[in-house]
Amino acid sequence: MLIGDCQLNIKGKYLETPPFWILVLISTLFVALPIGFIVIGSRLTLKSLRFKERAQSITGTVVEVIKTNNSADAQSTLYVYQPVFEFLAPDGSALRGKSASISSNMNYSIGSQHPILVDFDDPTTVHTKGNHMLIIGVMCVLVGGVSAAFGLNAIFSMI
Repeated sequence: MLIGDCQLNIKGKYLETPPFWILVLISTLFVALPIGFIVIGSRLTLKSLRFKERAQSITGTVVEVIKTNNSADAQSTLYVYQPVFEFLAPDGSALRGKSASISSNMNYSIGSQHPILVDFDDPTTVHTKGNHMLIIGVMCVLVGGVSAAFGLNAIFSMI
């Protein structure tokens, strides 16, 4: 039940329309940011799907492992590893590419062989087998969509 600029709630008390700045804050936090998640997630998903269409599955040999300390403070050490693979191009020439993934469990030994995905139009970056980017992209779209729906519902319930 509406009376002027107030709305009657369940307990029979009148609620005033929230100030404009609260509507702007809720719009930004619960609509604009989630839409950003949807856009970023969509781009990651499409990029991952396009890569998988063009990529070829081959075996690469680890020729180097880049070790980086990824800890938040100077006292602790948390190393992450990025393997560099060598593999043969379709014409038989040897190429090298860094893994697109950096992880604490990718400390491969030099000379070990692993299945990789390579797009020979850009062989400098290779992907180890898995759907990491696709999963992250889809999750961003889902989280953004649900958050935007709740945000829009909150805004429309206030006006």
